[in-house]
Amino acid sequence: CPDSVVQYWALAPQAQVNAWARASQGKTREQRTPKPVNVLAKHAWAGLVQDEAHRSKSEDSGRSKAMVTIAKNLNPEAPILLLSGTPMLSRPVELIPLLNILGHLPRFGGASRFKTRYCDPVFNGWGTTFNGASNIKELNEQLTQWVMIRRKREDVIILPEFSRYITPVALTGKAVTDYKRAVRDLEEFLQEKRDDDRFSLNERAHAIVLLGQLRQIAGLGKVSTAV
Repeated sequence: CPDSVVQYWALAPQAQVNAWARASQGKTREQRTPKPVNVLAKHAWAGLVQDEAHRSKSEDSGRSKAMVTIAKNLNPEAPILLLSGTPMLSRPVELIPLLNILGHLPRFGGASRFKTRYCDPVFNGWGTTFNGASNIKELNEQLTQWVMIRRKREDVIILPEFSRYITPVALTGKAVTDYKRAVRDLEEFLQEKRDDDRFSLNERAHAIVLLGQLRQIAGLGKVSTAV
């Protein structure tokens, strides 16, 4: 799973999830995805779940290759689930790595036949591109029959109505002094420019910087109270 959801999956009882998340810290994204593949592929997993699976839509990405490697080393009876709440509206060719991970690509005749049948191949003078879509109704029927399960948000997530609450939090300590100083700097700048009908780009940028400083000081000053 990507970094944005590691914290949620790390709450799962499997120690391997936590170990993988910790091992990824301090590395670039390019280093992060492929590195654990050899270790993970050798483990006798009961199944495979990929969250945010739409991120594996490129055949050439390290993430997709890693997922295919892990999936190919699973027990043939092990379940594989690809999860995503993001619609894939771009091109059928992006389904190929996902079908490969699931082990269903042979049902479509492999990658070459899938591209020929569903990706509207076009010869551009140098080679063939597969950026289009063809036989979409048939593809949808095949995906629905063998691969895809779609659920509406209200069918799978039971949550109360979204609401917002405003809770005033007072600044404390050094943040009070810093905030007053930043306010004074902004007021002085605006006072100086109040009769100037035209702000130069540099002056506009400076005003944005001053506002940004206010927001930063306010945010940091509330941390100790809010946490």
